[in-house]
Amino acid sequence: MKRAFLIFLLIPFFGYGQDFGKNKVRYKGFTWNVAETEHFDIYFSEGAEGLAGLAELWAEEAYSQASAHLKMDVARRIPFVLFSSHYDFEQTNIILELIDEGVGGFAEVFKFRIAIPFSGSYSELHHIITHEVTHIFSYQLLYPDLFESILTNQFIAQPPLWFIEGLAEYEAGPITAEGEMVLRDAVLEGGFIPLAQLSDFSMIDNVYLAYQESRSLIDYIAEMYGEDKLVVMHRKFATRISLDRLVEGSLGVSLSELEEGWIRELKRRYWPLVERKVTPADIGKKIGDAYSFPSFSPGGDMIAVLSEEQGVLLIKAGTGEVVKRVAKKAKNSPFSWSPDGENIGFLTRKEKSDVLCIYSVLADNVKKEIPIKLDEAEQIGFVDNERLVVSGFKDGICGLYLLNSVSGELSPLTRGCDKFPSVYKDKCLFVREEAGSSSIWICNLATRESKALFSLASIHTYPVFIDETRFLFISNEDGGFNLYLCDLEKRSFSKITDLVGGVRYGAANPSKDKIAFSVYWKGGYQLYTLELSDELISKELPTSTVFSKEEISLPKLKKKDYSTNLSFDWRKGDFLYDSREGLTGRMNIAASDVLGNHRLILSTDYASGLSHLSNLAFSYHYLEKRPSMGVGIFSEKRRYFGTSTEFIDSQSGIEGYIDYPLSRFRRLEFSTLIEGWDRKYITPKDVEGRSVKVNLVSVGFVQDTADWSWVGPMSGSRVKLVYDVAINPASGSNTLEFNTAKADIRKYFKISKKSVLAGRLFYKESFGRDAQEFPLGGISLLPIRWEPLLRGYEIDQFWGEGQACANLELRIPFIERIDFALGFSLKSLRMLLFYDIGTYWKKDEKPQESLSSVGFGFRILVGFLPIRVDIAYPRKGERMTHFSLGYDY
Repeated sequence: MKRAFLIFLLIPFFGYGQDFGKNKVRYKGFTWNVAETEHFDIYFSEGAEGLAGLAELWAEEAYSQASAHLKMDVARRIPFVLFSSHYDFEQTNIILELIDEGVGGFAEVFKFRIAIPFSGSYSELHHIITHEVTHIFSYQLLYPDLFESILTNQFIAQPPLWFIEGLAEYEAGPITAEGEMVLRDAVLEGGFIPLAQLSDFSMIDNVYLAYQESRSLIDYIAEMYGEDKLVVMHRKFATRISLDRLVEGSLGVSLSELEEGWIRELKRRYWPLVERKVTPADIGKKIGDAYSFPSFSPGGDMIAVLSEEQGVLLIKAGTGEVVKRVAKKAKNSPFSWSPDGENIGFLTRKEKSDVLCIYSVLADNVKKEIPIKLDEAEQIGFVDNERLVVSGFKDGICGLYLLNSVSGELSPLTRGCDKFPSVYKDKCLFVREEAGSSSIWICNLATRESKALFSLASIHTYPVFIDETRFLFISNEDGGFNLYLCDLEKRSFSKITDLVGGVRYGAANPSKDKIAFSVYWKGGYQLYTLELSDELISKELPTSTVFSKEEISLPKLKKKDYSTNLSFDWRKGDFLYDSREGLTGRMNIAASDVLGNHRLILSTDYASGLSHLSNLAFSYHYLEKRPSMGVGIFSEKRRYFGTSTEFIDSQSGIEGYIDYPLSRFRRLEFSTLIEGWDRKYITPKDVEGRSVKVNLVSVGFVQDTADWSWVGPMSGSRVKLVYDVAINPASGSNTLEFNTAKADIRKYFKISKKSVLAGRLFYKESFGRDAQEFPLGGISLLPIRWEPLLRGYEIDQFWGEGQACANLELRIPFIERIDFALGFSLKSLRMLLFYDIGTYWKKDEKPQESLSSVGFGFRILVGFLPIRVDIAYPRKGERMTHFSLGYDY
């Protein structure tokens, strides 16, 4: 009984604690304000009043549009939290999950909250606001009373994402030029995602393509069957009928017929382009895969590129051979060489701001890192060996800035939605976004005066100087992104490429006879070079006429201070009758404020029978500052029946924790627990009960650099070290006294895109008068904290105060997906080969003979549930099969 008791006694009753996981670090404090509109409460931090004014206009516009199109209203006010930058957005506690830099916003179902960061583009902000507001309308229809639908079929059975996300994109406006490019490439070059896989995006590598296909299907339904059918389908999803019946009842065709018609229409639209356009291989030489933003060295023999897998690389201009790796990571933006050719400048994301890195080519190191005092920086360009032009934004205002790399001083050059700077001597080209289109401008860096050059009534990106009068630029004038040449002296422009895919970026070598360009083709970016021809067909540049003023102003709005008011996230209660305990009731409640910084959790139940059993667990969590902390109290009674015994166990106590993140990847953990346990025998009555107390203090260190895919960790490492001390200040016999050390170290080696070699070292040992005993052997059905892994033996077959294990697994893909009728599918059938070895020891004894096994196993996802089957062959003993649920270590 001692073994089970000691383990059960120390199980936490509450907590946001985690064994592993990266940290959401709060780097700065926010002063929040709120502005009320007709349908929204808009929350924004100090300095973002102008952005909030835009958000107010666009949110109400989106509400009116969605209400008119979907013929419904939202029954409550909508909290809308606006962030000045993605860095601020990543610190939010509205959701506790980590937010990647690719997430543009989200709509949350519990409080119908919207959270969106400003990315530096007003048109993109408008688009995302409309997208997320549309999601709120879907939530209103699907979950009008979340508290009734949570944990029921109504909550779990969600519509397919192709409809939910496609509808939101449809409401947000016409497909973007980039979306059109990706969709066209998938239709013409392969990689098109079947409709059956678009119900859930979690296992899709190209999520952006999944969004574009989804909105394309919604476009097709609206055009072919009428926009009113979208409303019919939207409402029918709330009835929870099967997808096949819903589609047939709404559109009069089966789901497969809908897909066939949609794909046929896409082919009809895009296939004629094959005859008119060329591929990159037809006009150039491929020198690299997954490379972007080529930048020639001043000597022309090397190109700096951004690799999706390897970071910043220097490659040979002629062959693409890698010369050296400059940096592991960089922002998704072009680089710039200093005029003397000795340095490369590039932007990178640090944990709380963007940083300019200056890499010395000769010394082969980053010689300087300069924090940029903007909300976000987007692109840089060397003016001379000390000064650079930087594009970025602060407090919702975009523009160009001049940065002194010696002093770090930043001074404004322009104030418009200005992007993509390219510098040549004392001139700077840039693109200004305005009213859904863009124009190319030039700034005299000496006088700081800017003027418009031209606009082709289309989207322009990345102008790059060739010499003082010529530059390259990207435009979708003909519907696809292609590379153009502009000659300011001749007032003309020429089209260099006419590709099936789309050009992202191009740059010329110093000799001005060769261009390197990155192009989207066959599902990814590839790097090509081509000779710059003198025989291009030229057109006259349009005369620049009407352009907006250079200064940009944002609307203001009335505001008031944010106040912390808690409301329910969820609540659930029920009653039932038990023959032993009579009428029993349970209630679970969670509440938080709008920003998620203050959280309460309450769980309680009561039984009216003879034993009057009641249980309570309450916790409060404060997450606003860099250290997150919490405190909880609990009281629990449980009645146990045996063949000849009946007793009641009572546990009660208080516990608290503080987690301090050192960085995104490392943290310190501190916790304390004061708990008492009592056992009272009902039968036989002459058996004396027992009381035990524990005063536990724990200190831990966690490091997690693992990179995950939807199948599990693929690279990096995870480390957790913990030391527990059970204190007995009064030296009482009923107060536990022990020390326990724990270590769990994991390492992952990525072998291929979906294969990984995983290793683990595990150690746990307890000392002292009341040293804990730990089980070893087998796998629990549901893995718990600090569980060793030793397959080939019975669960908990061996016990001791100390144990150590090592594991090695080769995890490889087997079958990606098996689709069945009625929309049911089995996902990611994977196979693994493993080797386990471990030992255990008793107090004051030497370790036992080592135990080991080899074997193989299978992993499969059924819905979101990972199922694991392992067949183990122990060194001594018979083959054993283990069945369990959950993800691997």
